[in-house]
Amino acid sequence: MPRQSRYFGKDIDTSITLIDRALALNPSLSMAWQWSGCVRFLAGLPDLALEHPETGMRLSPRDPFGGLCDAMIGTAHFLAGRFDEAIARISVGLEQVPSFAYAYSVLAAASAHAGRLDAARQALARLRAVVPHAVPTDTVSSQRRPELQEFLRSGLRRAAGEAT
Repeated sequence: MPRQSRYFGKDIDTSITLIDRALALNPSLSMAWQWSGCVRFLAGLPDLALEHPETGMRLSPRDPFGGLCDAMIGTAHFLAGRFDEAIARISVGLEQVPSFAYAYSVLAAASAHAGRLDAARQALARLRAVVPHAVPTDTVSSQRRPELQEFLRSGLRRAAGEAT
């Protein structure tokens, strides 16, 4: 079962509705802003996937999930094609949460798309150190929009030295 199914069910739109309701009831709930960013990422909405976790981090700057938010914000930058911002923000997140396997996949893809193939290969090596059986192209199933799935896959193929 894809990871998003375990967290949000298969209906991302319902998840968005429920998180929006939580935010309407309590607009200061930092964790709801963070999860909202994650759901927006899965829905393929990079601008909101960037904005919402930043709001959550502003509301709770010492939140223990800050590293995950940094990685999520970096992933949103990646989806929007801002590779330098993605690499920088994901790297900050991984300093705080070095076991976040998905972030290494996005870091590898962003580095490859930015033409930094050595850094992309290093990110893949770190992914394999965290999850030895990882198949990086399998990590994109949570993204709802096929073109964004392929964007990530093509970066991972490039990072792995495969023809794209």
